[in-house]
Amino acid sequence: MKFNVKQTKDSGIAVGGMVAGAVVSRIGAGVIPMKNEALKHGLLTVAPLLLAGVVKNKMVQNIALGASATQAGYLIKSVVGDKIKDNETAQKALGCPDSEPIIIYANDTDGLGYPLGYQEYDEYELLPPYNEFLAGGNKDEFAAV
Repeated sequence: MKFNVKQTKDSGIAVGGMVAGAVVSRIGAGVIPMKNEALKHGLLTVAPLLLAGVVKNKMVQNIALGASATQAGYLIKSVVGDKIKDNETAQKALGCPDSEPIIIYANDTDGLGYPLGYQEYDEYELLPPYNEFLAGGNKDEFAAV
């Protein structure tokens, strides 16, 4: 087996087009105001396939195929979503999240009473010119906080 640079380059370009198609299709699906999700994703699966069959430009075909493949996945999820909620393998195959989202509320603490993400910083950690730049002058000119 011999490494073919042109074939690898062409494959990379094809993948780039397909990723672009996936992105465009997700944006399009978010903008189209249809309540029937299965119908919306079905149309967005078929329309790019028809486009790919008509145009001769390889990049446009790759974009269309990426859009179609992405929307086909969403179509399957919209049709069988509730039926696979207990099937971990099917959920992973269709790109369903592993768990519920983690929500952090503004009043959550780290167990020590500090808000999540809070850190104490020593005033000497920021060495000049950073402390002067951030403070705008001498630290003695400012009121205590």
